[in-house]
Amino acid sequence: MEVRAKHDTAFSFLEFRHEWKGPHFKRLAKCDGLGEVRLGGRVAWRILGFRYKKDEIPLFVVVDIGHHKDKVYSPRGLLKRAKRMEEVKGDPEKAESCERPEGN
Repeated sequence: MEVRAKHDTAFSFLEFRHEWKGPHFKRLAKCDGLGEVRLGGRVAWRILGFRYKKDEIPLFVVVDIGHHKDKVYSPRGLLKRAKRMEEVKGDPEKAESCERPEGN
């Protein structure tokens, strides 16, 4: 339940902001356009993706999920797989749609 609460807090904070920034979001310097939504807690969960507009509606497209400790991402190769962002940017419909539940 802790991770769900952290997820809800982070996205509630970010979704109504024009510019996403800390403490819940960080752009990844070595991955052009890719960023991570940061969920604190005992495990440093990260939701990797990019911001995108569809019909003028801002969206966050998730390309991978993992965690990190001491600058090491897990599962192994997480950042490399997350770079599939370029493939998804070319056709964002390749990413599955997900509506965040409200009021839970």
